[in-house]
Amino acid sequence: MSALVIIAFAALIIRLIPSMTSYGWGNDFGIYYYITQDYIKSRLLVIDVPSQWGTSGYGSFPVMYWIISLIYFITGIKWSILLKFVPQFFGAMTVVFIFFIAKEITSDERVALVSAAFLAVNPVQAYQTSISSILVFGHFFGLLTILSLLISLRKRYFIIPTAVFSVLLVMSHQLSTFMYLLEMIGILAYLKISKGYLEERYKYFLYGFSGFMFAYWLINVPDTTGFISSGSGGLPWYAVIAVYFAVIYAFFNMPERYAEAIRNFIYKLKPMENKATVPLMVSLSFLVPSIAVFIYQKYIVNLSGYSFFVFIPILLSVSIASYGYIIAWKKYRIMLGMLSILLLVAIYAAITMSHVLLPGRFFEYIFEIVSIYDGVGIVSYLESKKPKEIKIEYKIKSTRPSPVVVGPSFGINAAAPSVYYYPIGTGVEGTKFCYRKKKYSASQILISAVMIVIIAGSAGSVYPFGHVVVPSGTQAISYQDYYAIEWIDLHVNKNYSVLSDHRLGLLIEADNISDPFEYASYIWNSTNYSLIVQQLSGHFTNRTSKPVEFIIIDNYMYTDGVWGYKGAINPDTPPIKFTNDTFLKFMYEPFVPVYFNYSSDKSQWALVIQVNWTYIDDHYPINVSAPPIIHTSVSSNVISVLDTINPQLISTYDRYDQNS
Repeated sequence: MSALVIIAFAALIIRLIPSMTSYGWGNDFGIYYYITQDYIKSRLLVIDVPSQWGTSGYGSFPVMYWIISLIYFITGIKWSILLKFVPQFFGAMTVVFIFFIAKEITSDERVALVSAAFLAVNPVQAYQTSISSILVFGHFFGLLTILSLLISLRKRYFIIPTAVFSVLLVMSHQLSTFMYLLEMIGILAYLKISKGYLEERYKYFLYGFSGFMFAYWLINVPDTTGFISSGSGGLPWYAVIAVYFAVIYAFFNMPERYAEAIRNFIYKLKPMENKATVPLMVSLSFLVPSIAVFIYQKYIVNLSGYSFFVFIPILLSVSIASYGYIIAWKKYRIMLGMLSILLLVAIYAAITMSHVLLPGRFFEYIFEIVSIYDGVGIVSYLESKKPKEIKIEYKIKSTRPSPVVVGPSFGINAAAPSVYYYPIGTGVEGTKFCYRKKKYSASQILISAVMIVIIAGSAGSVYPFGHVVVPSGTQAISYQDYYAIEWIDLHVNKNYSVLSDHRLGLLIEADNISDPFEYASYIWNSTNYSLIVQQLSGHFTNRTSKPVEFIIIDNYMYTDGVWGYKGAINPDTPPIKFTNDTFLKFMYEPFVPVYFNYSSDKSQWALVIQVNWTYIDDHYPINVSAPPIIHTSVSSNVISVLDTINPQLISTYDRYDQNS
């Protein structure tokens, strides 16, 4: 157990790193900040809190808000601090659940420990469960439900906590509920196919869980009907639900002879295990995903140059899991059911490039199961490479010297026994053999070293990997960002809006200040002032909002681009990158830098720019009531600001002409 504690502690530290080094961590941190605040202020168990952005019903899943509110009322710790750190604790607990799930399946604590170690550092799952988000609680209660379901196979009464945990899963996170439903169906399908029947209690559990899930979504979650219909190729939502129940009812009630026929067919798919096929399969399991990364690289926004190397620990983990897959066919076939349906739906989502069943979102759930395959693969390989007994020859010397015959004693009959004496320093040498085992074989040492390298490499690539695959590049909200927003709160005119990216925009809106980040594009990527001024005045394509008074740009936006444009339509829309010209225009009229804050090492900074509506009214045919310009030392020290942001901008700034 001490090893599990160490692994869980390492998992927690990895997931806490971003929260310990920033004000907030998560692109949607502002949404959760806003809703958690309302839950605590209301002191009610359930409240209707519409999200200020998106259509996925962030306020419709109250479990995270309940937990944070409960801790707040018990301890008095500020809820904004709890929002930063509590989800990560629940994220680290998923590693503990994987340990017990693996142990429940394999009855081998070694497999369970290796599985937990791989999940603790898995870049995909660790990154996702490091975020302050309801998603983390979906993982927590999803794995708790799976664990309880597996325990119920040997302890019947555990079906009751399974039902309780499944209700909390539904009320935690929508996508997680869908993913773990696929896993549960896979497990129950395995039981049906392998035995020919499924106990009635599991049928009732599945029907009840599915019914509650659909009812909860339809009643509480906005746009559920569109979600169900879009994810199934346009079929009406009620038809999808009807087909779902018809299929699971027919499958789990089919006669045993059909289950036997399916079982016999599936067994024909069993992978061959010999000296040629195993290395081939392990190699292909590394090569094929590598090729897939290159094929789909246009969807991986920040993949370039050496950034591909952050995928290597993950690909090596998949290779090891492929060997675990071969072993699972022989010893742990329930694992095949656990993964199969989830994997099939993921393949469907990848082929169709569904914007509802987002292919990239499957990986964090798949890798939880893959970590168990890793554990099975590592331990099975170590077992198969135990050193053989070796024959060891060694010589021994008798402690008693060889006797010398003297003859019969004087005066005694010759038939009497002879007299012996034993010379000093003489003895008899002999040879003996024994069989001993070496403690470890060379193969065991090698695979152990490979495992350590993969685990260390995975731990080191968690956040570099996130930077590559997350469209925004980062999910950090720095303290400089927070101070800039606090400054804006003191100076903004509520008849105007503040413009930034998705991360900061949602935090700004938590203070009841509108931010049209989802609709602005020309303001960021153009130097055509007719287009820029039109959007500054609040006139966007198919959307009208308040005129913009302040703009916030921080180091992440400058480096990674401005993410959030059309985000509700397609979250994978790439960020808008700055050029020297598109960035430097903010140093000239009609823009006025009014606030600048940076860290001691100048790596973190936030710049607030005010829009000069008096200047716009004088130069463009737009009539907007102009708030007064806030005069600060920043506007007269642009060179100093640029020197902090990027000294190379200074020479370009001197030549810049907005009319060019």
